[in-house]
Amino acid sequence: MSIGIGGLLAIVAGSIFAATTIIIVWSYVRKQKPKAFRTISWIFVTSISLALIFVLVLSLFSSVTSSTRGANPTATAQAVRTAAAQAVNTRIAQYYATATANAIATATAFAKVVVASNALQNPYPPFGGKLILNDLLKVNNTSKLYKWDQSADCTFSNEAYHAIQPTVGYYWACYATPIRFSDFVYQIEMTIINGDCGGIIFRGQSEYYQHYYFRVCQDGTFIFSVYKNNDYHQTQTLKGGTTSAINTGSGEPNLIAVVAQGSILDLYVNLQHIARVYNDVNSRGEIAVVAESLTSSTDVAFNNAKVWSL
Repeated sequence: MSIGIGGLLAIVAGSIFAATTIIIVWSYVRKQKPKAFRTISWIFVTSISLALIFVLVLSLFSSVTSSTRGANPTATAQAVRTAAAQAVNTRIAQYYATATANAIATATAFAKVVVASNALQNPYPPFGGKLILNDLLKVNNTSKLYKWDQSADCTFSNEAYHAIQPTVGYYWACYATPIRFSDFVYQIEMTIINGDCGGIIFRGQSEYYQHYYFRVCQDGTFIFSVYKNNDYHQTQTLKGGTTSAINTGSGEPNLIAVVAQGSILDLYVNLQHIARVYNDVNSRGEIAVVAESLTSSTDVAFNNAKVWSL
């Protein structure tokens, strides 16, 4: 706490005044008789002087305290407002910086997916191979190499190939026949229009219901299974879980892919590697697209199917 020059001068002046008074009065009292009178006078004068000094000091302290109390709340409030404003501005800046970074990252990732979906070169390790199937899936293929199944549940509409499963608890596969692949990269763009899950089948033997099935659901989960031993109801789950690579929700496109080299099977969603499985039950077969209903009728649209042989 600072007293100031005025306060110091007041204390000095009061002290000088008191000291001078004591000296003058004492000089006078010493000449008086009797001794008791001098003693009483000395006590009286000293008390008056000390009281005067105490009053001066108390008045000065009260003045300084009042001044301090009047100034501090204003300064403190101003400091609080300034700190709060700075904190808010910092938080806003951080929010927009984060939002901008996230938007840029999302846009960049989406651009990469779009480029990969339309690219003619294999974007997955080992990055080589020959492009042997390139189908926009807007209409059925007219070549003699293969044709996609066409029925009420496998149909071309709105410039996409749709796999539809209206029955809860089942999936429906739409095959490209009779072409078959062994070591390859299979990539396709998939959008769940409504319902639960979609996916791809590869190295399939449709006549025996034997194949690998990579399922991706709109809730961000995936399952990779193998159907074997000529039994449609016998299946083995090889891998599954949840991944942030999946764009969740209806109407969101996902680029899904598998790289099959011998017994090594690598799974991708939106160019992100999500799983590797070792399995050699099926070494060669057909490809297909799938719609699976877990809770409600499911319609899945497919575009830009590509296969590179390795």
